Amino acid sequence: MAEGHNSPAAMLPPDLLCRIFDVAEPSWLVPFGQPSPTPLLSFAERVQAEAVSRHWQAALRSRPGSYPILELGNPGGTAASEQWAAQEARVVAARAPVVHKILLTVRSSDSPQLTARLSAALEGLLAHSGTRRGVLDVHGRCQPQLLAALAAAARHASLARLELRCFAPSGGLRLAASAVLPSLPHLRLLHIRPPKEAKPVVRLALPMPQLEACTVQAYDSDHGLIPPRPVFLRADGGSGSPPAGPLFPALTRLDLMTAGLALDGSALPALAQLRLLLFFPRAQLTASNLPALSRITRMDLAGTRLAGGVLQDSEVGVAPYLYRQLDMAVHSNRFASLLAGTARTLRQLSLTLEEPLNAAMAAALRGLAQLTQHRLRIREPEDAA
Repeated sequence: MAEGHNSPAAMLPPDLLCRIFDVAEPSWLVPFGQPSPTPLLSFAERVQAEAVSRHWQAALRSRPGSYPILELGNPGGTAASEQWAAQEARVVAARAPVVHKILLTVRSSDSPQLTARLSAALEGLLAHSGTRRGVLDVHGRCQPQLLAALAAAARHASLARLELRCFAPSGGLRLAASAVLPSLPHLRLLHIRPPKEAKPVVRLALPMPQLEACTVQAYDSDHGLIPPRPVFLRADGGSGSPPAGPLFPALTRLDLMTAGLALDGSALPALAQLRLLLFFPRAQLTASNLPALSRITRMDLAGTRLAGGVLQDSEVGVAPYLYRQLDMAVHSNRFASLLAGTARTLRQLSLTLEEPLNAAMAAALRGLAQLTQHRLRIREPEDAA
């Protein structure tokens, strides 16, 4: 490390030197709808600048900088890239810059050493006050690595929004309470993109006492949407051992795109708005403890058909000439039990009808005495009556 005592840069006061570097790191607080400016210096380049002299090193480490986004992990998945990722994580943990959006990649091939360093780096980034957004890319069956990352994040109130993007070849996403991760106590917004696989499963049985909104979307492939099948939102997560209280006591908004839903009303007693898009054929919808949904006032219920290419890949794996033998209808009457169970409080309803009403559906609609606003979408004109 060169000393450079006689150079003009070496004589700059530390505060002025840091201000010069701050100019190269634009704030992430930009007006809504406008793109975030690209930093002139990345975090890695700022760390390299510390090697200019001890004076620069002391000044820059005293104020580690601010960045709109920072990526961590080993997206390449190779041994060589893991060594580099571990070194980067160590540096991030030591500097702990202010980062608004943290993009972390975890893989089933990550070593325990890399997992520990990524967890330490994540804790350092979340230690700052304010709110942060986390994006967690999950590759393969990496439950230990995923739990380690979530456990590190769970200890900090700054992580208000989490996006889980799953790329697992099988197994789906399962989050349940454990000794390592008993809950996510501070999370307010959760967005899940399920894995691209034949029958992905999303099972949420992890207490999130402050969660306000949850979205589960379908995977957008080249052939169309591949929905998770099914989504479990149950008090016991299917394990048979219910927790002491509701899993999501503050959850008010739920937006699901799925080919199957197992919903337990006792898990989310504060739910006020539900948007459900079911993918047919073979969509399953089971709901229990619906009287516990005593605050639900708005629902948007619709169904759609899987595209042929996606159906071949994700449902039955049959030849295209056999598609004509499959039931490709949208069975909207399956919403009847959900409507009947929430009739006491439902005020606004948007409903897509794609088949003639059966007796259960007709009775459920007649029982919606509290409706003040409704919108019916009817695909076939002859069904309008």
